Amino acid sequence: MSDVSHRIVSILTANPFFAGFEQDALEKIAAACRQRHLAAREILFLKGDPGDGLYAIRRGLIRIGTMDDVGQQMTMNVLGGGDVFGEITLLDGQSRTADAVAMEDTDMFFLPRREFLS
Repeated sequence: MSDVSHRIVSILTANPFFAGFEQDALEKIAAACRQRHLAAREILFLKGDPGDGLYAIRRGLIRIGTMDDVGQQMTMNVLGGGDVFGEITLLDGQSRTADAVAMEDTDMFFLPRREFLS
């Protein structure tokens, strides 16, 4: 297993969603992941975008939020290294329910829904 795959497996095993997965399944999932980099203030996705997969943050910060009824930004969560998000859309494929924006340069892994389901 490569160093990158080992890092992905480490992140996934720390997340309750993946707690019951066998080691070989986690390694297959890690092999399907793609590396992704976002610059500070870069948009990862917006509310309503297609739910295309799951993200695992290696380093950096992602703000999860939305706009309230009067147009003000509401922060729902700030995620950092080791955090995983998008588990629900990985399963149901529904549209994103919030925006995700990098607060600083961020490196992450992306698991496409299509590859997870296969």
